[in-house]
Amino acid sequence: MYTFILGATADDVDTCALALKFMNQSWNGPSGYTDVRNEGTPGASTIDPNNLPFALWQWIPSEYMWALSRAWGRNVKDGTRLPDEFKRVIAIVKGRESTAVRGG
Repeated sequence: MYTFILGATADDVDTCALALKFMNQSWNGPSGYTDVRNEGTPGASTIDPNNLPFALWQWIPSEYMWALSRAWGRNVKDGTRLPDEFKRVIAIVKGRESTAVRGG
């Protein structure tokens, strides 16, 4: 996830897409944190936006976080389609795709 965050912070869509393509880790068991904002959901994918610790969520620029959430929510959670859907959505957010609205 840190590679994705680095790419997002640098406004580098390709680095983010590569991070999504090769990410296959899950959050470990209970972290011992007493504050849920500091821990990922045990067993969940580390790139699942629904299970990110609050601190990591805050580090990701909003347009990148929204694009990741939207791509993830379109049931493209497998490593082959998620990067492409993320790139498609972030292009729309950044105004780099001529078709701003697509059915589905």
